[in-house]
Amino acid sequence: MTTARRSAPTEVFDIKNQSLKTILDDIHRGRIRLPLFHRDWCWPSDHIRSLLESLAEGHPIGSPTFVPATSRDHRAFDGAAPVADPSTSPLNLVLDGQQRLTAAYQACYGAAPVRIRSGESPEYRFYFYNMRKAVLSGIPVKESIFSIATRPDGTPLYGGGINYTDPFVQYERGIFPTNLVFDFDAYERAYSKFWDGKAPGPMRSEALQAVRNFRSVIVTSFEFYKIPVQMLRRPMQPAALCRVYETLNSFDVACATPI
Repeated sequence: MTTARRSAPTEVFDIKNQSLKTILDDIHRGRIRLPLFHRDWCWPSDHIRSLLESLAEGHPIGSPTFVPATSRDHRAFDGAAPVADPSTSPLNLVLDGQQRLTAAYQACYGAAPVRIRSGESPEYRFYFYNMRKAVLSGIPVKESIFSIATRPDGTPLYGGGINYTDPFVQYERGIFPTNLVFDFDAYERAYSKFWDGKAPGPMRSEALQAVRNFRSVIVTSFEFYKIPVQMLRRPMQPAALCRVYETLNSFDVACATPI
């Protein structure tokens, strides 16, 4: 039996550098969503700290794969608005990269605490940078990142200790909440106002210098961070999407990719 030869695929996808903030904005607005067949968000806390370190250092976090949506068979990222705004067209779905993008959205953009995997039940945490430690060249950035356990509404889970969710505690101790990294101007204004009310002296000067250093080293990395996105040029039917998704995930398992 004679059959026609399969045509060689051409121009299947483009690679576009997109800013981290643009991607997180689009996740928040519902312009980027997930196919229904995606597995649940399941990262542990240490993976999130590693991701925050990579972003602060400007290190690559991999190349996610997007495809234009063709149906309503999709859902929001964990923590994002559950329903997409009809005005957000065009809509893209994430075939690969859900875990790292969810971690980045929840830790760097969302107002709620990060919901992480911890045993049988979810755990909720806010993440912070120690601003002075984060800019030091002699220690890994990861050592400046810590988190606190909270209830789902963001209130600290354990009483009696230091309440790092209190902005005045943050200003006094030089602690920066990671989910304000794209709203740093507002944080810096409030921080500076807090220290401007203090009497002039070495502590005040060091605190104001610390926030300037943190902006120039860490915040700048987030603001200019770009991700190479593999964008499929054509929409795909659900069966084909599932095949591509399974193949991409088999690569991750074989290589034991941490993010």
